[in-house]
Amino acid sequence: MKKRLTACLLALVMLCAAIPAMATKGPEDVDRQGNAIVSAERAASSSDSAQQGILIEKTSEMAASGKLVEPKLLSQEEHEALVENAEPAAEFTMSQNYSAQRGEFDADVSYAEKRTTNFTTYGAQLPNLVYYAGNKKIDVGPVLQRLYNNIKADLAKGTNSAVFRGETDAVKKLGVSFQLPGVSAKHYEDIVRALGWRVYLCLDSDCPEMFYSNGFCSMGFDPGLNGTTITMYIIPGYRAGFTTLYQRTTLKKQLDTKVNELVAESQSYATAYEKMAFFHDWLCENNSYNNEAAQSSVGTYSANISGTPWSSASALLSSTNSSVKTPVCEGYSRAFQLLCQKVGITATVISSTSGNHMWNNVKYGTTWTGVDITWDDGSGSSYTHDYFCRAINGISGHTMDDQYFVDWLYYPSLSSITSKAVLPYYDVPDNYWGRSMVQYVYDNEYMVGVTCAKFGPDIRVTRSQFVRILYNLAGQPEVEYSAQFLDVPDGKWYTDAVIWAYENQVTAGYDNGCFGVNDEITREQMTKMLCDYCGGVQPDEPEDDTPGDDNPVDKPSDNPEDTTGNTPTDTTGNTPDDTTTDTTSN
Repeated sequence: MKKRLTACLLALVMLCAAIPAMATKGPEDVDRQGNAIVSAERAASSSDSAQQGILIEKTSEMAASGKLVEPKLLSQEEHEALVENAEPAAEFTMSQNYSAQRGEFDADVSYAEKRTTNFTTYGAQLPNLVYYAGNKKIDVGPVLQRLYNNIKADLAKGTNSAVFRGETDAVKKLGVSFQLPGVSAKHYEDIVRALGWRVYLCLDSDCPEMFYSNGFCSMGFDPGLNGTTITMYIIPGYRAGFTTLYQRTTLKKQLDTKVNELVAESQSYATAYEKMAFFHDWLCENNSYNNEAAQSSVGTYSANISGTPWSSASALLSSTNSSVKTPVCEGYSRAFQLLCQKVGITATVISSTSGNHMWNNVKYGTTWTGVDITWDDGSGSSYTHDYFCRAINGISGHTMDDQYFVDWLYYPSLSSITSKAVLPYYDVPDNYWGRSMVQYVYDNEYMVGVTCAKFGPDIRVTRSQFVRILYNLAGQPEVEYSAQFLDVPDGKWYTDAVIWAYENQVTAGYDNGCFGVNDEITREQMTKMLCDYCGGVQPDEPEDDTPGDDNPVDKPSDNPEDTTGNTPTDTTGNTPDDTTTDTTSN
């Protein structure tokens, strides 16, 4: 009895409303059979490169001496007016091997010391970057951030995206216009090339839904207004199989359907670890590595046959659509990234030193872990978990200092994760005052989070969530469904818990025939349920305090769907209603 009451009180501590925080040579050089390969995308040649004199580094690591040049950003309305009225801009194509010549730089710089875990997308690093043009240090962060945000917001529109639809005039309006006081116009084109390519790489790595463009874009640059204002924009390029709007739309619909299907199936797994394992295993079981694409001559496969092996569409659709080619490493990695993002797990893609291999870094709890599905996949016949949730960046063939990316932006450092018992929540850091209590209820399967990756320590608790916790404490005994409450249908994550609570006189619900599944629980109701769960009323308590009577302070409405008129939201924007997964069970 004492042990059970202690467990209840621990759960109660974590669930009381609005508790404040008190402190708050490897695969890149050989294929899976050991043959030397040259990646069609990564080895594509380009004669375009910036002249010497432009460098980039993190603001925090910049030399203390020297004043930053602050670009003057024109408003979005001013930029759009310039684009509409400008003469055709100078346009040029950028491909994956592009890397700005950095001029004089310390060759002994250790990039390992520069890596940071303080980001969840590559684009989040852009505001901290500084360019050197001649002897000028330019704070280009605001320019980069606006360009990145404009295009990313457009990509979120799906088939209505200007980028997706190939509407060039609309894409140009997603660009930016700015001035650089005191910076010679001779640097303008080089700056635009370097800026635009960094932004494109971040978008390409952060947005697996941009499946139709990989390592390829065009840019426009116009030094208008007497050469004092730079107008720039980025147009992601299309590969074979994605060149027409019909092709992109057809695959987009199929891709969305498959992603939604897998995400729905993943809801049967409560923890982030289990969801990741499900996605990993499905991708292994339903794909075969595309050796033909990996070994193709420079650019020929993606230009003449298909660009899908390098896209998320390949690993998700090749098993059901014979016209979609099977994936190379990028296809596996982008598909896994997309699925993780859809369930709230932060995942990034990682490129190797030579640029010929890609895998994932996944944020699991407050640490990062590596996943390499390419190496785990047994071409559809068998697979392993040898590279699942491992610190794989330190092993042979998984070095991260990609000359085309990490010279400028950094990857998160990794920790090995080997147990699903590891606390998976981003919002419960190591120094959080209640971490040990969250760990206790998680380890004992009394509670999981509001999502598989967020615990929600400060959100308010609903009546259905609280009885589910009590039901978990009781060991989840079997119950037979009865239509006891108007708002408790069969088959919901809270159904068995509510029926159990009613049958065991832990709660009687409201007098309007509803339980109030979405109502925030009051302290009075919580203590009454706890008391009844732990043994009922005591002899010295009032005799008319009948077990099972919640005595709600406020009379609920007669609406069986929402007895308060409000649906409580959590910190992630999800609502703990019928559309969510079980937020308190395992």
